[in-house]
Amino acid sequence: MIVDIASPVLFVLVFLLFALFDVFGVKIKKTQYGLVLGLLLLGMVLFAGGRWSTRSTPDSHRIFDYAAYKYVFDNPLSVVSFGDAYVSSDNYIRSMDPGYVFLSTLFSKIFPNVHVWFLLYSLTTILFFYGALRRGKMIRYIFVVLFIYIARLYFQYNFIMMRQALAMAILWWSISYVGERRFWKFLLCVIFASMQHFTASVFLIVYWLPRFRLSNRFIYGSLGIAFAMMVLGFWDMIIQGGIQVLLSALGLDARLSGYILDIQEGNAGMNVLNLLEIQPFFYFAMIYKKQMEESQEGHIFFNMFILYVFLLLIVIHFMPLARITSYFIIPYLYIAHTALSATDNRNNRILIWSIILGYFMIYAIRFIIANFTNNGYGFFMFNL
Repeated sequence: MIVDIASPVLFVLVFLLFALFDVFGVKIKKTQYGLVLGLLLLGMVLFAGGRWSTRSTPDSHRIFDYAAYKYVFDNPLSVVSFGDAYVSSDNYIRSMDPGYVFLSTLFSKIFPNVHVWFLLYSLTTILFFYGALRRGKMIRYIFVVLFIYIARLYFQYNFIMMRQALAMAILWWSISYVGERRFWKFLLCVIFASMQHFTASVFLIVYWLPRFRLSNRFIYGSLGIAFAMMVLGFWDMIIQGGIQVLLSALGLDARLSGYILDIQEGNAGMNVLNLLEIQPFFYFAMIYKKQMEESQEGHIFFNMFILYVFLLLIVIHFMPLARITSYFIIPYLYIAHTALSATDNRNNRILIWSIILGYFMIYAIRFIIANFTNNGYGFFMFNL
């Protein structure tokens, strides 16, 4: 067990170390700062993009989805008649969006090495993610920001759901177009992200978020009602009924209904931790609400955070639907950056953020133990 989880745990600890540099105010020389940041970003590219597994059959696709993506790459479709080939392909290929399958197929024709494809895909994801941080002005405390991403999202998305990880990074990068009111550029980003994972289309709602100024009364009232409906189970009944009717009407109930609605195998309540982690971010968001709303990006991130909390309260018992809310989780990073920038008292900053980072470290360890204990981590260059 220790060997199986050692690599991912050490990986997280490295990011935690530099996050604590930010929290404790440890300065890094300017000449060294760029090198450290570059190495951390490169590590993010390599650790997920270079993953390797002995489980190479489609039936084991749940292990980081490695086998499923490898299967699609190793069984490319015809580029010329891609549409027909995709429709007549097997379930493993058709379970992925045609946009991703086409790119995978095209690259396999040019350079038939799945590991190079994974690395390139990971590199693209991290470049868009880092670009989003720069465009969102989250650089001053970037080590804290990177650690929160690593602990909360990296292993789940960059490893297991790499298509959604890229889709999220593209959409976060496109947020600046929302502030600039460049609808067509934003729409093109949403379309391209949706080609990787169709759920990315939900992000289109973000374009209209800046139109609203949310009062405190509205925020507390709407979230209070949503929370009460969650406790009483009303959202569960609405979602179960609505999904079953919709999928049945589309003829998809047999394939997707069980996947979305199954809360019998330990899924129910698995997102309760997410409700706990919201608390400090909600506190900081309300404390610095006025400050955030003074800038275009801050206003968008604040409204997006309230939307994220509201949506999470609705889908808390439905894991697949809860994953869709992760498109709206980037305000965590902005709020953390804002709170750290606004905290003048060093002792308060150290106390509060040591606790928050400690929580995320526990979150990461919990996920690593659950997913790496029986499968371990392998790097492809060590298994050639």
